[in-house]
Amino acid sequence: AIHIHLVESLGLRGSASCSTLYHALKHDVTDLSEYFRFVKCTMDLLGGPKIWSLDGGTQVKIWGERNFFVADAMTVGHRVSASSGPVMHHGVKKRDDVIATYFSDVEHCVLRSLVKV
Repeated sequence: AIHIHLVESLGLRGSASCSTLYHALKHDVTDLSEYFRFVKCTMDLLGGPKIWSLDGGTQVKIWGERNFFVADAMTVGHRVSASSGPVMHHGVKKRDDVIATYFSDVEHCVLRSLVKV
């Protein structure tokens, strides 16, 4: 999950607790209570809007409220926006769908023009 990857990669104190919650997830989408506890754990560690600068000039930015980096693909017409989000989509699970929907040239990571807004 991207949540766990972020808190662990940023070396945030408390990420082990979130990882424990993540690995203990058992219920499916009919009961999201465990999942929401896990998400809250990671969100509490990440905090409000900020930018982390990492080695090599890479940055990780946490956007403020009402801006988002992930949305259900169907609700946003499979479109992305680098400035206000989303830049990632839930619900796209198959490799062939990713390639057909998002890339004109997957080998060179070239997005289809109709994906970006």
